[in-house]
Amino acid sequence: MHGPYLGLPTKLPQDRSSTYLFSRQTVCQIIDDLSADTREVTAAWEGDAVRFTWTAAHDGDGGVLLVFPDAHQRYPIGDGMWCWEPWGSQLFASERQYAFVLGCTTYDSDIPSPSEPMDGNDYLRRNFEDDYLRGRAEARRLTLHRSDS
Repeated sequence: MHGPYLGLPTKLPQDRSSTYLFSRQTVCQIIDDLSADTREVTAAWEGDAVRFTWTAAHDGDGGVLLVFPDAHQRYPIGDGMWCWEPWGSQLFASERQYAFVLGCTTYDSDIPSPSEPMDGNDYLRRNFEDDYLRGRAEARRLTLHRSDS
């Protein structure tokens, strides 16, 4: 299981084959995940661009696509290359992944005080704080220029 990847949809409504904008950090994770277990789709940096290469086993034809960042260093990825799985439809492989997602989805809210009663989310925030804070930072970075998309 890969991800989770935080992406900003390029249009609404979005679907599983939509294009999303990703930060360079997330693109690095996508490249690493593709390298770990697939031979049908590969990705590598080519300067500031990402080169996606896929075989005929992936889509019947095979191909290459260069993806360049936008003015805010966000990479548009998707457009039917594969289907994205919405976060709500799956269980995360680890508590670390879930803590990252929790940080992403609560990036614009206050962090609860440690003196408040602890629930499941507080457990994740406190025990996987680095992942939680990484998710918050990634969401802030990605949505900083949301209105410019």
